[in-house]
Amino acid sequence: MKYYAVTKGSYSDYHIITITADHEKAVKLAEKFTDKWDTAEVEEYEESDILFRDLWYVCFSPQGDVT
Repeated sequence: MKYYAVTKGSYSDYHIITITADHEKAVKLAEKFTDKWDTAEVEEYEESDILFRDLWYVCFSPQGDVT
């Protein structure tokens, strides 16, 4: 099964707006979230791509150390 992620931004501003299985809905949402500063994109993923991606996390200690 394919999934479509509507994304926007770049670098530290890159974010996922939504994920849907309906391509037409993803395209419409991307158009709706596109503005004069940035374009929303539709990224296509296979189900296995999403399920087996590495998960990352960042932990901060009270002293500000990153682990």
